[in-house]
Amino acid sequence: MMRFGVSFAMKKNRKKTVASTRRCTWPADVLLVLLLCLANAVWFLPLREMGIITGDDIGFVLDARRIASVSDLFAVSGIKYRPVVRVLQAAEVWLCGNDYTAFFLVNLCFQCLVTGVLYWLALRISRRRSIAFFIAGLFIVCPFSYYSIMQVHGIMEAACIFFLLFTIFFGLRFFRTGKAVQLLLSCLFAAFTVFTHERFLALAPVFVIAVLLCGRIGWKKKIPLAVMSLVPFAANMAVKRLVGVSVMEGTGGESISLSVGTVAGFVGRGLMAVLGINNGPSYLNGYTYDQYSLAEQRSAWVMFGIAVLALLLCLLRLALEDKPRRKAYGFKCVLLAVLTIGALLLAGSVTIRLEMRWLLAPYVVVLLLLAYCFRKINWAHFGELALIALTGLSIFINIHYRAEIGQVYFTQVMKRAQAVYELTIGRYGEALADYELCFVADDETAWTFGEPGNSMFDVYLERPVSFTYATPADSVEPSEKVKVFKITENAGIEEISHVEGYGLVYDMNAAPEAHVVFPDTEAETPSGKGIFFMKGNLTVLSGYRDHVDGLNIPEHSVIRLSAHLPFDEGDGARVTVFLTVDGKMTSMNWFDIYPGQDVMNQVFEIGDALKNASLWVAVTSPTGDAENDWVVFPDFRVLEKTGD
Repeated sequence: MMRFGVSFAMKKNRKKTVASTRRCTWPADVLLVLLLCLANAVWFLPLREMGIITGDDIGFVLDARRIASVSDLFAVSGIKYRPVVRVLQAAEVWLCGNDYTAFFLVNLCFQCLVTGVLYWLALRISRRRSIAFFIAGLFIVCPFSYYSIMQVHGIMEAACIFFLLFTIFFGLRFFRTGKAVQLLLSCLFAAFTVFTHERFLALAPVFVIAVLLCGRIGWKKKIPLAVMSLVPFAANMAVKRLVGVSVMEGTGGESISLSVGTVAGFVGRGLMAVLGINNGPSYLNGYTYDQYSLAEQRSAWVMFGIAVLALLLCLLRLALEDKPRRKAYGFKCVLLAVLTIGALLLAGSVTIRLEMRWLLAPYVVVLLLLAYCFRKINWAHFGELALIALTGLSIFINIHYRAEIGQVYFTQVMKRAQAVYELTIGRYGEALADYELCFVADDETAWTFGEPGNSMFDVYLERPVSFTYATPADSVEPSEKVKVFKITENAGIEEISHVEGYGLVYDMNAAPEAHVVFPDTEAETPSGKGIFFMKGNLTVLSGYRDHVDGLNIPEHSVIRLSAHLPFDEGDGARVTVFLTVDGKMTSMNWFDIYPGQDVMNQVFEIGDALKNASLWVAVTSPTGDAENDWVVFPDFRVLEKTGD
């Protein structure tokens, strides 16, 4: 009895000591989380100026404006059913209106919250602040987080990570204690996750396996708990069926693909990416491995090697464990982490493309697995040294990645939309509603700016704006009531001005098939020809001549053109424009153009009427050297005098 009393007192005192230690050390955790928030601000804030509400973000904002009641929060939006996202939409649009910078800052604040939760969970797993701090730091400087902050609807992906972290936390507590309440809490957060994005339905088998592997409960409890673990996933599918939404709907409105070869390729590429080797199309992946410098490629392989080595050493450490129960528990935890990573990679790979933002979730689980591995490998601070190396190498590569973020499709359309905003809304404001607008561009433009009634103009303007899209071949002519804007790849956008008293005779950008090319020198171009059309704009390489035949030009017509060099390298170019009839030159004009000095609205008079004439343009080097320059002509028209 005496011994029991002493033992009880010792345990009680030990608990008090542990509790006291924890109370004394929490300020250190707060300080480290604040440092992580500061790192987020330093890393991301410089990017806040390059965005605008465009693409998918248009629907995000306009759909949120239509939410007028609680029932609207749980209504179907388009072809997806994501009620958690609609709640976030309503809150964020209510806070931010149509101010992109405000959305950016809200998303950045949520990023800080997720970073703090990741630090807390990594600390619980690794039991070392140094490891947890660098794990959270790797989350900040990875190439997957930009979408969550820079896109307005990136809050959706960030919320998935937030709920996933709590799903994992309570799942680990259940696996360690066998308490059903912990599994119930894990299922609750899993439900939040799948109703934020259906991609996380792929975690259902992992839940079942976790229950079956739990050594704290007997088989009589495992079966009902395994069934309970499937409730959030089954509920999601049942609700979607009830509201008429397909569970098999992939990205871009495409059905989910079950092609073994395609899926396996995406999974392999995604696994390499989360381990440091970023490969794939640059419009989805940004700055990719084939663009890395030699030092960056080696750094990426070192990161990959450190991650694999940490896992192998962890497995070796577990294999040498002399306590069978602890050994089995450790192997099971590693297995469940690997299965979770695989399920999340698979979920992002069964559609038409593998986007980098879908790799953020498996990357977070990789980080947590590393936290566990470095906890088990407690040899001469190997974990801290390895994480310092991983963080430094990741920063080294991703500084360049961030500089090249413009390669990614969503930043490309943001830049284009910014140019459109400045030239349309920024210049005319609400007065745009007084005109018919026409945008001459490629097929992607409709996604970038939206359609009438669901467009960028509806986001920023009160009055409805009427506009259409056209291809360069449509030869749309501006007038007093019609404003024509031409979208270009390099110049961004320009307004094709209406020239008072003149009408259109011919547009050199209208019919690419009508052009005839004569090379003066051998040269390489993207199309293998001396001229090509860059986003619908006639582009001529130095050393080539181009012409169109069969033009009937009225008296007193003019040639009006604008030109620029898309690249800063080179010595400039000389542009010569002339007309011929039956092989005889009737008029000739020329000008020089240099990098950074565009020629805008240049006008050449033609004079007499011409029948069956040929319009020529030749590009040469102004200094006669061998430098080849591309000259782009966003505007190149023959205009007929129609008035005084």
